[in-house]
Amino acid sequence: MPGRESMTFENIGQKENLPDRVVRIITESILSEEWSPGDLMPTEPELAGEFGVSRSVIRDAVRMLIARGLVVVRHGKGMYVSQSQNPAFSDAVLLALRREKASAWDTEQFHALVFPEIFALAAENSTESEKEEIVGLAEVYLGHMSFYIHREEDEESAGILSGSFNDMMMKVITASKNKVFILLGQTFLDIRSPRYVECDDDSDEDALLEHITGDIMDLARSVQSGDPDTARKTFRRVFSFNKEFETILRKTPVTQQARIKTGHLTDR
Repeated sequence: MPGRESMTFENIGQKENLPDRVVRIITESILSEEWSPGDLMPTEPELAGEFGVSRSVIRDAVRMLIARGLVVVRHGKGMYVSQSQNPAFSDAVLLALRREKASAWDTEQFHALVFPEIFALAAENSTESEKEEIVGLAEVYLGHMSFYIHREEDEESAGILSGSFNDMMMKVITASKNKVFILLGQTFLDIRSPRYVECDDDSDEDALLEHITGDIMDLARSVQSGDPDTARKTFRRVFSFNKEFETILRKTPVTQQARIKTGHLTDR
């Protein structure tokens, strides 16, 4: 943990909005990397003493810092500088979308505009090791998908499946080398509504798995190709849907699960 000498404290006096002033100074210290993500910060009494203000001022400042996603409080452990990709931001975006009565189709359209360019950048900028890792993560995801479809459609396996998909997509986002996409990437994924694909029989399950396997490996290999245009076109093809699927997504509120049939994915 950085010592007190590593942060620039100042007595902020009595003529300013004290909580805002404390927030500004701490924010500047975080942005200048005097404190790094994960660092334990001084306690409330220590901050009050360093700034020459009351503990109530520090409490107000901490609330604002938490709301801005700059710090997190872990009960019994203290206050820490948050990671740059803060779940609180995704939660705030999702809440705002719900208040606006956004649909799953709204987020699908957003992804259709943004992700082709992310995949194109990843194809252009990724290293050979990143390309190999993306293909490997695609294979891991498909392994979880096979298990989920054929054996165990429960909440735990669904969570593992979703996590493995996000791992693959975040690797693509990171490989784009665009700092805005990297910072917002997890939020891009978090706002996507989950889907449940209903299979009528075993042959339907086999057809679904074959279709998903082809699409996912095409996506991974499009990045591996190193050709931005190929990656862009592949994403648009894989994530093109028929009108019936679009209608379902339009009727599904954001964050709620969209229930679809195998044909909605395989018939484009």
